[in-house]
Amino acid sequence: MRSISHTYDIIHVFDPDILAACGSIQDDIGSAMVGRLNTYTPFCTNLSKMDGECHRSCSSGKRFRHDTKRLSKKLIRVPRYVTMGGVELRNINRFDRLFAQSPQVRDIYTEFGYDPENIVVVPNFVDESFTTQSVSQNLTRNHGKLRLLYVGRLTKGKGVRYLIAALQGLDNVNLRIDVLGGGSRIEKLQELSANLCQGMNIEFHGFVEHQNVGRFYERADILMHPHTYPEASGRAILEALQYDCAVVCSDIGGPQWYAGDACVTVPPRDAGAIRDTILMLHENRARLQDMQQACRNQLKKFSPTEVLPQIERHYEEVMISN
Repeated sequence: MRSISHTYDIIHVFDPDILAACGSIQDDIGSAMVGRLNTYTPFCTNLSKMDGECHRSCSSGKRFRHDTKRLSKKLIRVPRYVTMGGVELRNINRFDRLFAQSPQVRDIYTEFGYDPENIVVVPNFVDESFTTQSVSQNLTRNHGKLRLLYVGRLTKGKGVRYLIAALQGLDNVNLRIDVLGGGSRIEKLQELSANLCQGMNIEFHGFVEHQNVGRFYERADILMHPHTYPEASGRAILEALQYDCAVVCSDIGGPQWYAGDACVTVPPRDAGAIRDTILMLHENRARLQDMQQACRNQLKKFSPTEVLPQIERHYEEVMISN
C-alpha cells in the first residue's frame, strides 16, 4: 500500500479485519483513507456472544474466553486480544472517515471508544439486478396459509433455533416454512423441527444459488430474521423488500432500521415473542398487508440513486481535507 498509494486519491478499505494494519501507515501515505464498518471483528472475537451491551465492558480476558479457536491458537493471539482495545483502536481512528452500514453499527463503535467525528452512516444499496422484472404487490399470495421464509447461514448467532421453538408452540395454524442456507447447525435444527404440529410444513433447502432465491421471496409472506447479535445490516432484508415481503426481526442491530415500517420486531432469543408475532400476523391480515405495502417506500431509501451520492460526497470531503 505504501508503494502504490501515491497513484490514488483515496484508498477505501472494505475488510474490517485489516483496518488496524492499514491505519498504522496512514501517516506514511499521501492518499485519503476510508474504511468500512460492516461487522464487529475489530474488537469482538465471537459475534454470537454479542448482545448489544457487552461491547461497553469488553476486555482482553473476555475476548480470550469467547474466541472459539483452539487453545493453542488462542494463546498465540493473546497480544491481539490486548491490542484490540488499545493500539488497534487508535490506528483505526486515524482513518479520514469510517462508513457504518447502519446507525446501530455507528453507535456500537462509538460506545466502544471509536471517534464519533469520523463515523458516518452509509448503508448498503439495493442490488437492482436481483429482480429482473418489476415485482407487483401480491397481498393475497397464500390466502389462508401463512408462508414464512428464512434466508441465511445456519449458525448459532442467527437464532433459527428460537424460530423453531416458536413454531413448536403453535397449534392449528396453517403454516409453510422454507429455510434456505447451510451451516454448522443444520442437522440440529432439523432434529428440533421433527415434531412440529400437524399441518405445519417446514422444509430445509440447504444452500440455494443466489439467482434462485428470488422465487422463494416471491411466494413468502414474511421473512423471519431472528438474529441474536446486533447484525450490521442483513442483505436478506433488502432482498425481502424488493419482493414486497414483510419482515419479522430482532430489535437489535441494523435489520430493523433497514426494514422500517415493513417489519415487526421481537426481543432476541425470545421464542414466545416470535410465536405471538406469527400468530398475530396470521390472524390480522390487514396489519400484514400494511407491512407489505410499506416495502416499496422503504426500499427507495436504499436505491443506488440515493446511496451513491452520499459516498461521492464523503469522498470529496476527505479529499479536500487531506
